[in-house]
Amino acid sequence: MTAAAGLARGQRQISAERATTPHTAVVSESDHVYLRLFAEAPTARSAELASSLVRCLADYGAVRVHESGSYWKIPEYLEFNVDLMATGSTSACIDRLRALEPEGWSDEIWNHQPDGPAFLLAEIRWAWLTTVNE
Repeated sequence: MTAAAGLARGQRQISAERATTPHTAVVSESDHVYLRLFAEAPTARSAELASSLVRCLADYGAVRVHESGSYWKIPEYLEFNVDLMATGSTSACIDRLRALEPEGWSDEIWNHQPDGPAFLLAEIRWAWLTTVNE
């Protein structure tokens, strides 16, 4: 989903663009990582969680978090779509993200494990992590 399409549906976007220096890797379209996240939290906490996601992911590259509101299948979950322009290689970025919580992954999908550690935030219950070719 493009940022314009998401915002056209009424999503809110929070972003953190990293400044580039001569020592920072150049970001290209091939460095685009996409995350779809579901967090168990009330709607009133959506902006707070989106800001926390931006902070958690800022070291990985330029981040845009789109708040999508309550997930229609599970109203207790909030949906977030994250566009991440990785600094460095996409595969290294994905490896680093998966290493944050190595348990619970099946291919591109992470599921929260009862009594297991969190992925990014304690409220995250499900994640999809992939690359995007624009």
